[in-house]
Amino acid sequence: MTRSSVTQIEWKNAQEILEKSKTIFLTAHRNPDPDAVGALLAMYNALLDQGKEVYMAVEGKIPNNLHFLKGWDQLGHDFPVAQRPDLIVSLDSDDLSVLGNAIDQLKPLRSPLLVIDHHHYNEYYGDYHIVNSEYVSTTEALFDLFQYLNWPIDKEIAKALIIGIMSDTQMFKVGGVNHHTFERTQVLMATGLDYRALIERVFTTVASGHLQLLGRILARAILQDHVIWSWQTPQDREELGLDDSFGISAVDELIKDNQGYIAALFKVKDEHAIKVSLRAIPGFDVGTVADSLGGGGHILAAGCLVKTDSLEEAIEKVVPLLKTAILKGKPKYET
Repeated sequence: MTRSSVTQIEWKNAQEILEKSKTIFLTAHRNPDPDAVGALLAMYNALLDQGKEVYMAVEGKIPNNLHFLKGWDQLGHDFPVAQRPDLIVSLDSDDLSVLGNAIDQLKPLRSPLLVIDHHHYNEYYGDYHIVNSEYVSTTEALFDLFQYLNWPIDKEIAKALIIGIMSDTQMFKVGGVNHHTFERTQVLMATGLDYRALIERVFTTVASGHLQLLGRILARAILQDHVIWSWQTPQDREELGLDDSFGISAVDELIKDNQGYIAALFKVKDEHAIKVSLRAIPGFDVGTVADSLGGGGHILAAGCLVKTDSLEEAIEKVVPLLKTAILKGKPKYET
């Protein structure tokens, strides 16, 4: 499936189901990034303000640099097993498979599902949808939803929303940023946010050892036919004393090579799976490649999980697809 954009926005239906639902479960894709975490916590706090009973669960660890966001400590791995919610909300997830373990808990409940997302390859798997790939982040979609519902956005909710926007646009550099993005950001900043403090806490500093890990990854980089790739292993993190939490996005560093039009980072998760993160410069499409491998994402930033016990096998499977994607595009901007 290839699409340049997807849109299915059901404001009225979303309003009706949210207003009548008293108990709501929230989830997002496994190993949540700042946009997924920001969306979860913004929605969680907004629903609490509306007097709802809300629970959150997601597979994977919350990045340490997001622990300052209100409600992060309420985000667990399991939902209350004896409770059937009036509504389930899936955030920042383009299909059911990326929800990981959460879907195994949610499917038997047979509750209505509201999907809020901004990915180009969304499968419209819910009963209600706020999906538009023109949004730069899922938190930007939530901003418009809160405005439509006339729900107040206080400083803590604004903080979670803006983190998603800043992260998925790489500080307003990619992802379809336009004047609407800055207008929404201005509203969020007007709640009293300290923009520089947010940058320092989330985007500027990393735990000791991450720079050394980045050095290893960059030293291994291979560039062929405008595709640049590298890899990391659990041994790298063990030797550097690092856990599996979010650090520096090495694939975003790889794509900075001026001869690299598509970048890939292969991360060995365990003996049976390799996580692949993909980036492209404007003019190329890695979202379609990720989608063909069972993953998803955006045209310029996507990812997938390759089920194999061999790093070499994963590279041999993915890199030729990326070289084919090179042949189908050309750089949009000359450098």
